[in-house]
This record gives sequence, structure tokens and C-alpha cells, in this order.
Amino acid sequence: MASSAIIAVRGEDSVKVISNDGHFGMELQPGDWKLIFAVKEFYGVPTEKKVQILEGKHINLGEIRLN
Repeated sequence: MASSAIIAVRGEDSVKVISNDGHFGMELQPGDWKLIFAVKEFYGVPTEKKVQILEGKHINLGEIRLN
């Protein structure tokens, strides 16, 4: 699998992680975030997903299909 970058954006804040195996984890502050999934070798438009992070909660996004 190609390496991918996952970027979380909320206002002026952003967090970026790299995944080489398709799995990733992030520590995000509570609030509404936009996740952007980009794969170097994949020439489509990056996939975006909106998530709401609640204090003290973990979220499992399950399987995400790239466009």
C-alpha cells in the first residue's frame, strides 16, 4: 500500500500524520475537525471527512474509501 498523509484541520489548527499501512491515530482537541486523506500514488481528489471530537472520547472511523 502507498503511504498516505492524513491532515486534520480546525480553523487555524492542523495536525498531520503519515500512514504506511492504512491505519492511523491522532490526538485532537475537542471540536469539529475536517480530515483530509491524500495518497501520493492516487491521482484522485483527496477524500475529506468531517468529524466531531468530544472530550475524553475515542472515535473509530472504520474503513474510509478514497474517491
